[in-house]
Amino acid sequence: MPFGAADAGSIARALKILEPYTKGAKAWFEDGDEAWVKGTLIQRADDESVGIARLVFVRDDSVTSTAAQIVAQTGSHTLTTSPMGRGESGSMRRRNSIKAAPLEDLLRMVTRASRLTGGRISSIQRMENNYVIDIAFSELVEPGADGELLPPLCNPPILDCTPDLTTLSYLHEPAVLYNLKRRYEQHLIYTYSGVVL
Repeated sequence: MPFGAADAGSIARALKILEPYTKGAKAWFEDGDEAWVKGTLIQRADDESVGIARLVFVRDDSVTSTAAQIVAQTGSHTLTTSPMGRGESGSMRRRNSIKAAPLEDLLRMVTRASRLTGGRISSIQRMENNYVIDIAFSELVEPGADGELLPPLCNPPILDCTPDLTTLSYLHEPAVLYNLKRRYEQHLIYTYSGVVL
């Protein structure tokens, strides 16, 4: 194993931690303008031989058409998206394209990055409206590491605007702020946290 030994037990624990992160899962990402924004998982690639998982999210507020094509080549871990938008003249034009590095390049990058970051391999990169997260299994199974390496998951829509924060499936900063914002927009100013108003 290139990154400090992910044995079978570590791989199983890492995959268990990553279990809720399936295609279509929604997560929160920090944003300078809006504090937190939602993103949807469009690709997940686990490579047990290398000991790395790659998660690719697209922001929910980005403009894409129904004709957007998402092609994932699992062999080289390359992701290409080609959402189309209307140009000023009304013609269709290509808006963006994202290519994640092939595994060989990824190995070289993370080995170099781990030397620069004091041994940390995992990273998150933002490319326009996309987030690419590379996570080393060996770092993911460290005690308390999943909270800092993985983006916080969104609550199901049925829990939007709930009056009691303790009923949220995921209770973290972005979930609380989003719930308070939704309640404020509907002029519902009182929100509970258990029995506390």
